Amino acid sequence: MLDEYLKNMPCAAYEIVFPQLTPKVNETYAKIISSGGRVWVNTLWNSLCAGMTDDAAADDRSIYDRHIEMGATIIQSDRPEMLIQHLKSKKLHR
Repeated sequence: MLDEYLKNMPCAAYEIVFPQLTPKVNETYAKIISSGGRVWVNTLWNSLCAGMTDDAAADDRSIYDRHIEMGATIIQSDRPEMLIQHLKSKKLHR
């Protein structure tokens, strides 16, 4: 489905949903980024981001770093203050 969007109706951002972190997820991130699109990840539930959620980040902020390293530039969060503080500490908040 992504290839059809990239070819016929490119978007500014694409939400990636992945219950498990697989090589296909990394390929999808790379394809979106190389097309000039942005990756949006939802950190609300395990099934949306392979367990790399806000709840997990409450104990280990490097969860957010992992999303950023993978290429996410939009992070949907139930804990915006925690996420913003973490991004500011890394000089990544705009």
